[in-house]
Amino acid sequence: MSIDSTPITLWCLEYRSSSFSITIGNNNSIFDLKKAIFKKISVPNNVKAKNLSLWSVNVEESQLESNTPDGLMTVENEIKIATQKVGNTFYGVQDNNIRVVVRVPVATSQPVAVPSIPKNITAEVIKQLVQSPGQLPNRSDLANFLNENPPVKIPLAPIHFFQFKTGDLDGITDEERDIYFIQNAEEECTSLFSKLLGQLIFPPSYGKNENSYHDLWDSIIKNTMKIFGKHNTSLPTLEFDRNTSKRTTTDHNRPDMVVIVRNICPFQGEEKSQEDAEDLSKELTKKFQGHVLPIIVNLCLPRDFPDFETIIRSNRTVVELRYAITKKFTNEGQVTYLKEIYGMLQANNVRFSDRLEYSSKHSVHLVLHREQQEPSNLKELLQALICILTCLKSMHSIDPNLIMHRDIQWPNIIRHYDKYQRFILIDFDYTTFSPSSELLKEFSKNDYAHEMLIRKHNFKVDIWGIGHLVASCNISSISSDLSSFSVNLYKSDLKK
Repeated sequence: MSIDSTPITLWCLEYRSSSFSITIGNNNSIFDLKKAIFKKISVPNNVKAKNLSLWSVNVEESQLESNTPDGLMTVENEIKIATQKVGNTFYGVQDNNIRVVVRVPVATSQPVAVPSIPKNITAEVIKQLVQSPGQLPNRSDLANFLNENPPVKIPLAPIHFFQFKTGDLDGITDEERDIYFIQNAEEECTSLFSKLLGQLIFPPSYGKNENSYHDLWDSIIKNTMKIFGKHNTSLPTLEFDRNTSKRTTTDHNRPDMVVIVRNICPFQGEEKSQEDAEDLSKELTKKFQGHVLPIIVNLCLPRDFPDFETIIRSNRTVVELRYAITKKFTNEGQVTYLKEIYGMLQANNVRFSDRLEYSSKHSVHLVLHREQQEPSNLKELLQALICILTCLKSMHSIDPNLIMHRDIQWPNIIRHYDKYQRFILIDFDYTTFSPSSELLKEFSKNDYAHEMLIRKHNFKVDIWGIGHLVASCNISSISSDLSSFSVNLYKSDLKK
């Protein structure tokens, strides 16, 4: 834009000083304006005209609250191009408003004040924040408890305090910020800001797949638990893991992130991205059935046939009956042996037996836990015998080492309610290869083949068990032929 050389009068305000006027031509440059101002004010000896900083404003001097108008000295208002024409920068000058704010730089020969470093008091503040309440709040009071203001505000240096985004949709309000944080130039939670708050203010980016969310979830959940847990002396060391081979759940939902405390998993999280389309209601139902419901039912009054219970056997084996069965052993060798047996059952497609889902160092986890209930009529008895004999036929046909169960009794047969009314053989703890010299002296001679207690025996002890199943069931309508057949099985000489 072409301009003439008509002079204009600009009122200037020296920062931390007074106002004055400068008359200069429209066609002069900003550098010319700096030289004219330089002659008008008092500056240190080693400061030159080019070092002056100028801001273009338009405000009545009477409206200024002080001679330090920091709010007007913005990046947008600063005049940075020295060759720019005065007329192109200041136009329409008709009154005595302040049009230029001038700031003189600190002389380089003068010592520059070094701001003191705030003392880091993170540990002290967190200890006050993580204090346990005197007692657990009632359920009705829990919401109010969580909404209570913290016992102490987190002090932050001004440079950190003002990094919180306030006043827009992506940030928080000033009031919300002031509930939890306070400015303090002398003491602040430096470690807390650098390790946690900074990542919450400027979170990691993420994409559409689950793995891209891990950094974001870690900065929000994992880091919070680690930092606050570290300063709580009553809380043991937390060990975090993700997608671990340690089986920390008893169903098919493998949690992505787990927290281990002394080999116990008190916290697990199934992480999902926004693109995950799984039916959340079905997932919550499965979690309730697999984790919450067994605990609730186990607290109910006992009945004749409990669905959920924990059994501690005489050999110290712990059996947890839920929707699946968990067996815990003191002897690691027993776990290894059961893995071998169940592996052979699966490899040979043995039907009507339970199945090993997975194992850990001291436990095995089995599926197909249903109701332990004896047949109530002849039809159900025959169905049970068909299923168990089919299972035993496959076990006794495994080559080169056939397998015998050795513990055929009604408590080890469960009923699977489906359209086929299947009966399933379970509890392979005493299963071994046939023949075997391992004696089971702890067994009762009334309920088991006598040979297992005194001498070397083979798979015929399972046939003895089939006969004893018929003889021990409480069904009155058994035919004489079936009764005679069962007696012949469990009272015959197994040496034949």
